[in-house]
Amino acid sequence: MVFLGRLHPVFVHFPVVLLLLAGGLELYMIYRPGVSWKSIIPLIFLLGIGSGIIAVFTGLQLKNEGGYQESLLLWHRNGGYITLIIASIIYLLKYQFKLFKNDHFKHKSHLILFIGLNLSMMVGVTITGHKGASMTHGEDYLSIELLFQKEQELKVRINPIENIDSAYVYSNMVKQVLDAKCVACHGKSKQKGKLRLDTEVNIRAGGKQGEVLMLADSNGLLTRIKLPLNHENHMPPNERPQLTQAEVKLFELWIGEGGNFKERVTEFKYAEQLLENWKLIIASYTPKWVAPEDGLPEMEVGLKELFNSKGVITEDISTDYHFINLIFRENNKMDEINEADLENIAPYVVGLQLKKVEISAKTIQFISKCRNLRTINLSQSLFQEQLFDQLTQLHQLERINLNHCDVSQSILDVLESNPKLQIVYLNGSKVENDLVARIKTSYPNITLELGGYQLPVLASDTIQYLK
Repeated sequence: MVFLGRLHPVFVHFPVVLLLLAGGLELYMIYRPGVSWKSIIPLIFLLGIGSGIIAVFTGLQLKNEGGYQESLLLWHRNGGYITLIIASIIYLLKYQFKLFKNDHFKHKSHLILFIGLNLSMMVGVTITGHKGASMTHGEDYLSIELLFQKEQELKVRINPIENIDSAYVYSNMVKQVLDAKCVACHGKSKQKGKLRLDTEVNIRAGGKQGEVLMLADSNGLLTRIKLPLNHENHMPPNERPQLTQAEVKLFELWIGEGGNFKERVTEFKYAEQLLENWKLIIASYTPKWVAPEDGLPEMEVGLKELFNSKGVITEDISTDYHFINLIFRENNKMDEINEADLENIAPYVVGLQLKKVEISAKTIQFISKCRNLRTINLSQSLFQEQLFDQLTQLHQLERINLNHCDVSQSILDVLESNPKLQIVYLNGSKVENDLVARIKTSYPNITLELGGYQLPVLASDTIQYLK
């Protein structure tokens, strides 16, 4: 019976299409009596009713597996019954009892009855199908709000933690991942294995196999998500979006420390490891590159070639956009380039490399006009404090390279004013330890690359010469 129940999704689509088609053709023939499908419509009705009966039978078997919201299940089941009854009445009245013979209605009441029955059947198919979809995909899968949402707003997102001091491991980290990857099958509308993972109470209650926060339990949450993808008990199912390595690590850390629902991030035993892992999770939900501004006209002809002639390299981001990376080499001087040309190219620059370049007042002015700038490399450059004032105005910044530079407290203003900032490179920079610690505490979503990495010596790295 379990096998038959799982055939329900196969059969349920036949009556949906066939009964909607039959009802639509019947209504069409009322207004176009010269068009006749008399030989095919009864067949469509019979196929729709027959497949509907099979769908009801297999659906009742599937219901026995459990895991569905009772109210939605009631709507779906009863809607199926009522729709099949109405379809059967239409077929019997017209094609068996000939009440609506040859589409000529002797009484107006017959016409109203006929139209009403067909419309009711079509509405019943629609509502029953919608409730079924709500059980499997969630109640908000198809809603009126979708008409007013942009495509990027519909994608699953993980929100960065704004204030790490008040953040909780479960509610600000674990719950977000559960909502993104697990609640579709273990939430309010659907509960596979009688397990809900949408609230603390439900997680503590466990499912049909018992508790889920036990480390050594073969039915535990951590065990299930670490099973091979092709294993029948692997979570999530292989047709669903899978957990990333960082998300699996998050569950390992949280469940390994007892699955505490009330523990703050700052109180967590492995807080530093937890935060580093969280950055990887946030990065996995961040688009690799999105055009920073629409509506820019095509770049002035010959502008890139002009900069190339001055020794400045221009790299196209893609053939779909006009944006570029602008690379100044050590011997390039921005003061030698016409100010109007700098102003014309500035809106198109998303990457700017000024490594070992003299940062003059003109350079700082140019940087301030690069309103779409995403990355800037100032490695080994000498600059004045006023440069940081300009960087605070560039709200598209994602990466800043300050390797081997003098970095003061002014960097805090840059971090505060750039919510999209992801990485700051400070390898070999003159920066106080207290300032580094303050940045890590106040801006946990920003990765600091401080260098100093050491690779282990492997046996294969050493060559021994034998005499």
